[in-house]
Amino acid sequence: NIGIGLTDPDAKLEIANGSTAMPALHIKGENGSATANKGIGVGPWILLDNTASGTSTGYPKTAGIVYQASNADNGYTTNSGQDYAYVMFNRTNSPSNNSTQIEFGTQVTTGIAETRMVINPSGQVGIGTATVTATTPMLLHYHDTNSQMQFQTSGTGTGEGDGVRFGYNGSYAQIWNFENTGFRTATNNLERVSVLGSGEVGIGITNPTAALQVDGGTG
Repeated sequence: NIGIGLTDPDAKLEIANGSTAMPALHIKGENGSATANKGIGVGPWILLDNTASGTSTGYPKTAGIVYQASNADNGYTTNSGQDYAYVMFNRTNSPSNNSTQIEFGTQVTTGIAETRMVINPSGQVGIGTATVTATTPMLLHYHDTNSQMQFQTSGTGTGEGDGVRFGYNGSYAQIWNFENTGFRTATNNLERVSVLGSGEVGIGITNPTAALQVDGGTG
């Protein structure tokens, strides 16, 4: 083990910069042309390479960056109670499958970080979840024939047919409410059009009792 700024390193390379405000590690490079196989500049960049075939617990291959705070100089241990935030690159166990998703985690309870946002191999983005399936259209922006966002809460459930969906489904622009609840639009902070969960539509009225009910007001 190599220690810089300390005498008892716990990792292959451990750097301690003490109380100085300067960075512990500064990697600097010059601009250059993109390489043919990576499409990135010649520097500077960091390669995290995990070629292991998986672990006995069945977790996929991972690499990442973790921020933790600890008074003890004991190195990093998963779920050690010291995790505050992380960026994790998570690859499937299959040697023939290079699909990788990126997970962003922040602290949820004292000292334990959990995934708050994920980008899956298809480019779909999930916020508030660690799992986005290939058929779940939880996209922030996606150039494809099906580009949609879906919002869910603990009350709606988290399945593909829960919550409300906005976007273009390949044939139609749509606002699709999976729940047995109403839908409303407003202007100038006033409700103008109301659609009840049972299908009644009100214009200028918030509680229509007919298939279509219009209240044009006075004047």
